[in-house]
Parts: sequence; C-alpha cells; structure tokens
Amino acid sequence: MSNDVIDTYSYQGWLNSDSFWKRAFGIFGYYLAASLVLYLVLLILFVIFAVISVFVFGMASTF
Repeated sequence: MSNDVIDTYSYQGWLNSDSFWKRAFGIFGYYLAASLVLYLVLLILFVIFAVISVFVFGMASTF
C-alpha cells in the first residue's frame, strides 16, 4: 500500500485500517496486552494461594 493512499475510515486506528498488516499487528497487540493482564492476575492468585498454604501447612512439618 503506497503512502498517498488514504484509508476509507474516519477513525485512523490500526484495527480499522485498510492495510492488512496494520490490522494484524493491532490484533496481535491487543492479544499481548490481554495475555499480560491475564497472566499477572493468575500469578497474583498463585502467590496468594502459596502464602496461605505456607501459613496453614507450615514451611516444613516437624515431628
């Protein structure tokens, strides 16, 4: 796509572009952002579960 071609949409965001590559990278960027948020939430939940399990079961059982 040449530089003098204007997109047909008034909003010039990447998801509404006429260019296939701009749309593809826009979708990929949203996927990366959503994955990062999801993994951070899962990591926080895992850490909270690990801390709670340490207090409930103890670091090491002593006999």
